[in-house]
Amino acid sequence: MFANDLDEVAERILMIDGKPLATMIKYLKETTLYEANADDKEDEIIAQLIQDYEQIIAEIRDIGLELAREQKDDPTEDLLISLRAKLEKHIWMLKAYRAYE
Repeated sequence: MFANDLDEVAERILMIDGKPLATMIKYLKETTLYEANADDKEDEIIAQLIQDYEQIIAEIRDIGLELAREQKDDPTEDLLISLRAKLEKHIWMLKAYRAYE
């Protein structure tokens, strides 16, 4: 699911003559997220995932959408809005899951 979103973003970057990241090393160098520990408890992993999704949403809102609007790039803006909505739904689902534990 997330891989499909990454592919869609990479394709959009290519369409606007950009160069998407292509290796894990490059992703790790550019990331603003922190990796969870392998021995974290389930609730800690879910909390970290929620935090990561919230950070990605903030970066989409504060950086990605602003740049797309500056360039008058409606297709990229639409893509980012769609990704933000998916992440907001994932957060809602994770919070609902935690509420029923």
